[in-house]
Order: sequence, then C-alpha cells, then structure tokens
Amino acid sequence: VGDVNFRLKCLARIREMAREGRTVIFVSHSMETLQDLCPRTIVINHGRIQHDGPTEQILQKYRYHP
Repeated sequence: VGDVNFRLKCLARIREMAREGRTVIFVSHSMETLQDLCPRTIVINHGRIQHDGPTEQILQKYRYHP
C-alpha cells in the first residue's frame, strides 16, 4: 500500500531490522519481494502450514504445485 517511495522506504527498514538480527514476519503475495527479503518462507492454506523451508525451494513448490 502506498506510493513507490513509501514501499521502498518500508522495504529498506525491513532489511535493516533483519540485519540487526530481529525476526520479521512479512506477509505478501509478491514472490519477487519474498525472494528478495526472506531466507525462509511458510505457505499457509486454510490456517494450516502447507510448505515451510528455504524461500527459493518453497516458491518452486508453490509455483508448480499450489
């Protein structure tokens, strides 16, 4: 939500918090942003964990076996 500059500022802050060692829970349907920000991804379907693991691996499963 918001204009491009606002989104970029938010993403920069999320990266900064992650570098500081903080746990960040990022919820998104943007696979590109997930790849950029998240080393680990969890896919939840109807309240249950469907996939959990390294982002690249999970996104491959999600893309080809939703």
